[in-house]
Amino acid sequence: METLYKGLIAVPAGIAGFLFGGWSVLLTILSVLVIIDYASGLAAAGVNGEMKSKVGYIGITRKVFIFVI
Repeated sequence: METLYKGLIAVPAGIAGFLFGGWSVLLTILSVLVIIDYASGLAAAGVNGEMKSKVGYIGITRKVFIFVI
């Protein structure tokens, strides 16, 4: 199980390293801002009582495409 977990982390990190030429400060800032954005969306949905899986998956998909672009 531990090997699978490490593999699931290593593959995307390797792809990111290949595509972006390594991890930079800008990627760190972008990652932090994406996490803050998603967390604030979860908090707002929880407060308003509108938490739905479909909306969450759409949010995650948008965040993934931020990194793809």
